[in-house]
Amino acid sequence: MKNLLSKFYVFIFLLVSNYSLFAQGPNDEGDGDCLECVDPPASISKTLLILAIVGILFAFYYYSNKKQQKAVKN
Repeated sequence: MKNLLSKFYVFIFLLVSNYSLFAQGPNDEGDGDCLECVDPPASISKTLLILAIVGILFAFYYYSNKKQQKAVKN
């Protein structure tokens, strides 16, 4: 069980690091003196959707596991 859990944590870490690797950095164009300049809106990629789904599945797994452990103790 601990082996499966450690693999799951590594998978989540790699998924989160993958998301942060593709984040857009600051825009280097222009002189930076324009106060009224508007940055284009950031697009929501598929990685964010996958991250949300994995988070929901992890929460479901975590709470169902806690519920089973609580039932075994009683």
